[in-house]
Amino acid sequence: MRKIYAYISSMKMGLYILIIIGVTSAMGSTFFPDTFFQSYIFQAGLLLLLLNMSLCTIRQAKTFWQTVSLGKEKGGVKRIGVIILHAGIVLILIGGTVNSLIGQKADISMTNGEVINLSDVLSDNDPLKIKLNEFYIEFNPDGSPCQYFSKVSLIKELGDSQEFTISVNNPLAYNGVKVYQQTFGYLLKVQTESDSRAVTKKTLREGDVLQFEGSDKSLKFVRYIPNYDPRYGMISRTTRPDNPKVIYAIYQNNSLIKAGIGSIADKIEIDTVSFVTLSGIEYYTGLGLKQDPGLPIAAAGGILLMVGSCCPLLMRRKSK
Repeated sequence: MRKIYAYISSMKMGLYILIIIGVTSAMGSTFFPDTFFQSYIFQAGLLLLLLNMSLCTIRQAKTFWQTVSLGKEKGGVKRIGVIILHAGIVLILIGGTVNSLIGQKADISMTNGEVINLSDVLSDNDPLKIKLNEFYIEFNPDGSPCQYFSKVSLIKELGDSQEFTISVNNPLAYNGVKVYQQTFGYLLKVQTESDSRAVTKKTLREGDVLQFEGSDKSLKFVRYIPNYDPRYGMISRTTRPDNPKVIYAIYQNNSLIKAGIGSIADKIEIDTVSFVTLSGIEYYTGLGLKQDPGLPIAAAGGILLMVGSCCPLLMRRKSK
């Protein structure tokens, strides 16, 4: 048992575990980037490394106590930094393991006025709703984006609400949940009409296909270009909507029969009885939700790690 304990708590064992974690993480993050760090393989590696570092720290503390007991204070003091450093690593591993086991993350997309119940997205979350009041982009003078903003309201169970503004590098933090500004996209508003049916309003995302009942034709919203220039093709000159255009395609029995570029308010003829009007463009925002319960533990471990790393330097200066 002593030999097993000595091997499990050894630095050599820790290095082997680190190598295994490094190799599997490199492969897992390449082939399964969204799920690997919540997988049993990664969690098992963290738990093994946590066990190794915990036992190693206990050994260091035991050696320190024996050194002090024997009156070799100088040798014992030198081990203080090592013990603090090991304790920091252990706390970082505990925090990472907690995040891997019970941490959560999710991505949501919202349009202006939309309300989402966070308990439907993150399990075991307090009854809390998020409402997007407005998403907008600030532009530089040259038309390039300066910052992206999502103005939201957090609505509590009793109807009370708080307003927040989320932007890139400025997430919303509330009750252990962080909400990040991740991305945005465009929604195309259209109106369809035909001889036999009244006007119908629909909203399409890029790539969506609009089917027509009783017809073998369909329309696909290919891309929205905020600042169209024929010299740039399907790439917008700037994000600012200086010359907005919509690229669309018309299919018949899944075969492309026409592609075109339209402006807002253009009326597109699908066939002799069906028409589509490009009514307008609306933004939607993409928000990332994260719940990291182990983050405070890992942060405390990081502080101890820095303190433990500095101790030998301070003791060396003192000895001089």
